[in-house]
Amino acid sequence: MLFASLVAILTLGWICIILRTRGAATQACACALIISLTSTQLLMKVLMTAPFNFRFPAVVSTLHLASATLGTLLFWAIYGDLRKFLPQSLGSSTRYLKYVAPIACSMPLSIIFNNQAIAHVGAGMNAVIGTLTPVTTALLSNLLGRQLHIQAWAGVFVASVGAIIITIGETAGLVGSHSIIAAGLAFAIFAVLFRSAKVVLQDMLLAPADYTGESEPLKPLEALHPMHVWALQAPPSLAFAALYTLATEDVADAWLSLTPAIALLILCTCIASTALNVLGMYIIRDLGAGSMQIIGKLNTIITVAVSVSMLKEMIPTSVLGGTSVVLLGVAIFENSPKMCQKLNLQATEKQNEPACIA
Repeated sequence: MLFASLVAILTLGWICIILRTRGAATQACACALIISLTSTQLLMKVLMTAPFNFRFPAVVSTLHLASATLGTLLFWAIYGDLRKFLPQSLGSSTRYLKYVAPIACSMPLSIIFNNQAIAHVGAGMNAVIGTLTPVTTALLSNLLGRQLHIQAWAGVFVASVGAIIITIGETAGLVGSHSIIAAGLAFAIFAVLFRSAKVVLQDMLLAPADYTGESEPLKPLEALHPMHVWALQAPPSLAFAALYTLATEDVADAWLSLTPAIALLILCTCIASTALNVLGMYIIRDLGAGSMQIIGKLNTIITVAVSVSMLKEMIPTSVLGGTSVVLLGVAIFENSPKMCQKLNLQATEKQNEPACIA
């Protein structure tokens, strides 16, 4: 426990150092994001293993979305503007179908697949596989029009090397049926892909001017408030998750499996998940999709430390080494705008061509 606490303190301190130029509010949100993300993953692991064995990840994921929807409803009810839930508030039905509808599908699937992966391969290994998210997010955001600096692509390359190291060590470090391991890895990878799609689409709503391919600006080029985006995506996401749950899990069996202890644990996961979802939206607004995923992946260190020291998971040394390489890559990615500005300033002073190409 002492080891895990020390790792958590050092990691949160590292986040504050990375974001020292972003302001105290962003630093606090980022640290709270890491804590809520780690708490959600570990609580889900505890919920779905002995002695609770509540293996209904889709049911729990639907409850997570329901709690986030309720929180959003209360937020806009307090501000007296429930019209934010209406598609018309986006200003364009085409834009609603283009962005909100895909988010409504990708968000619940990313949550459900993430919880399924935790049930199959554990919280630590799932967090390790999740280090791929910044890479896939960077590639997708660039494909959709957000420009990345050369140094950012260097960070993506380094992170990809780390991902290869992780892949080599994954199978060797997992104990259990090959079919269960394969299913867990597949769930984790699909969770990464859907999470990247969701975050990039949210980023396009929160900062449309950053995407050069945008031809239909929001009222005009007006970025949405993070809770407005939540109001738009919450109802369809909840409906999609509920349909998926009814189609894949026995809700009646889940109800019969409930005990007071399990219900309390589910409530804790809902609180942590709601905080995670809301804080994540604010971090996307402040840092962008790529940087948000980079900051979020620092939870890997804490999750792995707690999983090894408290949940007795076994993580191969090669996987830990690969995670370190990935974290180096994402650190390069986060610092790329600063590096680019510095190089361009030096080039301007020397009256040369810009040294950094976006």
